[in-house]
Amino acid sequence: MTPEATIANSVTRPSPLERRNRTLAELAAAQGINEPQDFDALYGAGANLWDNDADFEAFQAALRESRRTGG
Repeated sequence: MTPEATIANSVTRPSPLERRNRTLAELAAAQGINEPQDFDALYGAGANLWDNDADFEAFQAALRESRRTGG
């Protein structure tokens, strides 16, 4: 076995139970995701996703219908 393979095989991974008991912040950190520090960092982040209010309202209506029909 090569030294590189030995190093790769020696890495311990958390058990399923250990993964289940992690907090959301711990899971995010393990995946390299930086959580926002405050709500204001997210507020309005999607404001430019739709060109106008009618498009946004059509999206909301389609989403509600999808949830209502389960599909």
